[in-house]
Amino acid sequence: MKLQKTLLLGLAFATVAGVASAKTLPADQWYWVHSDKDYTTRVNVQSINYDVNTDTANFQAAAVNPNTGLTDVVNYKLDFTNNTMYTYQKDVYPNNSETIQSTTNANGAGHAIQPNTADAALENVVANLANRNYQLKNKPDIAITPVEAQQKKVEDAKIAATWQNAKVKSANEFQKTDVIIENTDTEAAQPEKK
Repeated sequence: MKLQKTLLLGLAFATVAGVASAKTLPADQWYWVHSDKDYTTRVNVQSINYDVNTDTANFQAAAVNPNTGLTDVVNYKLDFTNNTMYTYQKDVYPNNSETIQSTTNANGAGHAIQPNTADAALENVVANLANRNYQLKNKPDIAITPVEAQQKKVEDAKIAATWQNAKVKSANEFQKTDVIIENTDTEAAQPEKK
């Protein structure tokens, strides 16, 4: 019985040590996604940037390998519509260090997401964390780019200024009309000259 407790305690310690030996991933920033015998995958919640117009998300994920003590931190772009994951920069961190051991750049190499894989789990978690379904459901009918949004603000400001000028002119014309009506009423009230 003591041997079983010792083995269980040793296994628990080895698992914790293996995870702790890689880059520090604070629980309030890194959300657990998937685990198997080789990796534990987490997504950096603060890095998720979802664009409802293109139905894509940029994010950072980490794959911790307890067997090697290395953590791969990778920048991804996820295209939900095409079910494709694009890989960009990958930084490898060793043995409880915040110093990068190596960096590689995949320059946006893409691959289709296969069902029941860590990528599929990432896709699902990122969609939920970005509140994708809600954003798609409430997406405006006409999608505009940031440049178009800025142009719209300028046009709206011009329209508002024109409307303000029109209101001022209208008020001035209204006053002139009041004066004309008042003068006409005054003249009509005077006795007729013979």
